[in-house]
Amino acid sequence: MLDPQVKHVVGIDVAKASHTVCALEAPSGRVRQRPRSIAATAEGHSELCQWLAQWGGPEAVLVGLEATGSLWEPLYDALARAGYQVLVLNPRQTSSWSQSLGLRAKTDGIDAQTIARGLLAGYARASTLPAETVQALRELTRARRDLVQSRTAARQRLLDELVVVFPELPSHLPEHTDLANPAVLHLLGAYVSARALAEAPLADVTALLEQRSDGRWTREQAEQLQALAKHSTASTRAVRARGTVVSTFARHLLELQRHVDDLEKAIAAALRDDEVGKRLQGIPGIGPIHAATIRAELGDVARFSRVDQVVAYAGLDPRVRQSGAFVGQRKLSKREGSFDYAGVMVIWTYGGTGAWAKFGGGFRQGARPALAPRTQTPAASNLSLVCGSNALGGTQLVRHLPVGSAAKARGCPGARFHAREDPHRLHAAPGLQGSRRRDVRGRLAGLGQAES
Repeated sequence: MLDPQVKHVVGIDVAKASHTVCALEAPSGRVRQRPRSIAATAEGHSELCQWLAQWGGPEAVLVGLEATGSLWEPLYDALARAGYQVLVLNPRQTSSWSQSLGLRAKTDGIDAQTIARGLLAGYARASTLPAETVQALRELTRARRDLVQSRTAARQRLLDELVVVFPELPSHLPEHTDLANPAVLHLLGAYVSARALAEAPLADVTALLEQRSDGRWTREQAEQLQALAKHSTASTRAVRARGTVVSTFARHLLELQRHVDDLEKAIAAALRDDEVGKRLQGIPGIGPIHAATIRAELGDVARFSRVDQVVAYAGLDPRVRQSGAFVGQRKLSKREGSFDYAGVMVIWTYGGTGAWAKFGGGFRQGARPALAPRTQTPAASNLSLVCGSNALGGTQLVRHLPVGSAAKARGCPGARFHAREDPHRLHAAPGLQGSRRRDVRGRLAGLGQAES
């Protein structure tokens, strides 16, 4: 319900260049200010504060604005400094208000008035604003994620070019390394094809390898690579152009890696004084990057009282459609393409191992999620095993691995049920090879036996 002290409600539709403001009197709902635009500048914010002062003091005015990306932050800061109570509203919430009012058109003015009407009716639920540390980690981890995705795409593009200009190189690199090795990238930046490497002076190749590998690769490795290049089955078509592409992507990968390293240093610095981040890193399998990502995406865990609330927040809860005899297909509340690694990790770490108490959750350690039987979708079940393998040290996300009926029937997102049912399913997991695969399989099986 609306506070009786509030005499005016103000809805603001936020945009990049300008904001649209609409004010209603409370409780009558009479329009005090028709939708009107202000510039998204300091002058515009000052003009808005003058309007608000005419309508009453900070205790008599309630302001609501939609969380459109990060565009709302400057306006929110200006109003908060002036002492006004400001509610940041989830766009899904305001969209549902428009649908409930039967509005067909959508304009900035209509959106601002809809926000004001929602405030007047007392429907507004303010979004939780992240603390400074959480906001900083969110910016850093998401930027790092984008760079890592770009690095993966660039590495694949480089590999595609090597298939024609030096096909033997990726599988015959020294020490079984890969294209992520800086020494390899410097080599490709200098010698862009098998022909270029074969014709290069051996002394120059040796010097480059020794310098870029910190002395690990010597004349022996240089001779092996040159011999490989001389007997290569590389294409002779467009060699110069393809070499330019190889050199470009090699330098691009080196630059991306430097940026990733800079972000990881900033993440480590942000975690250094964060007590929750330190507790997270105390959980086996959670390192600085995983801890920062979980911390950034979950924020204040005190707002969650049960594991299944975290499941819903991560978008892994099933959405059921049923009416009469019709029972629709169950789908996850968020599309699979929008899943964040943090959400996956959270489900296994807290739902699967009972480590929530160590993180600071308000419910007992080992508490099981209160999900109804057979409500977990196959995609969510697959992701349970994904996070299990990654939390135990896997280096890649497992994107398939079908699950059996026993795991689905339990309805719990912990990887422990997969292990109890059939730990040998891990044989199909990419990124888990040899002893690592056996170690993960054994530890997952151990989790299942420990709970039996």
